[in-house]
Amino acid sequence: MIRRSGAYRERKGYSDGLVLLCETTPYSSTINQNSGMINPQLIDGTGSISFSNIPQHFRDIKLVFSQMAHNTNNSTGYRIVMNLNGDTTNNRYYTRAGFRATGSGGNTSVSAPTWNADNTNSFYYGSVYRPENVTWTGSGEITFPSYSVNTGWSRSAYGMWYHISQSDYALPYGFNYYNGSTMVISSINISLESSVAFRQNSKISLYGIG
Repeated sequence: MIRRSGAYRERKGYSDGLVLLCETTPYSSTINQNSGMINPQLIDGTGSISFSNIPQHFRDIKLVFSQMAHNTNNSTGYRIVMNLNGDTTNNRYYTRAGFRATGSGGNTSVSAPTWNADNTNSFYYGSVYRPENVTWTGSGEITFPSYSVNTGWSRSAYGMWYHISQSDYALPYGFNYYNGSTMVISSINISLESSVAFRQNSKISLYGIG
């Protein structure tokens, strides 16, 4: 693997901060000028999106989710589903959500989370809802440290998610993935569980760090 120097990143407009590599748009076949990646199209009714051909010369990558919603006419929450490099093999993905807080003021209580998902074929992230039914949309972010380094062990990530219809407070999430072979991340596929589709104005962005 060739890791680009700081001088290379400077020539290409990179820095040690966040560099936008790719983002969903309502248009088809647009290209991000920083990375050359094709921006996935996301319109009302889109079932899944993929960030493919992720550049391998950053230290970390980060996914940012904003205004996330689904378009099914109900008030049910559906989790965001993610897999790495197209791998949907069962028992390779583990998702852990932080403690669940409910209530307000002096009546706040903390209980064990109900959103863990172990030995699955994908990561299961925060729940999204239809805003016409619950008013609110969701937002969050996930960081994949050392995504381009093949450790030979497990791949871990961490993040936060907030949707007021899921929990009164923001939830920390942790992720582990292991396939015993290629551990670098070259693509990320994202959808919603139960074959539910995204609502228009949902936005997912991929950034390079360092």
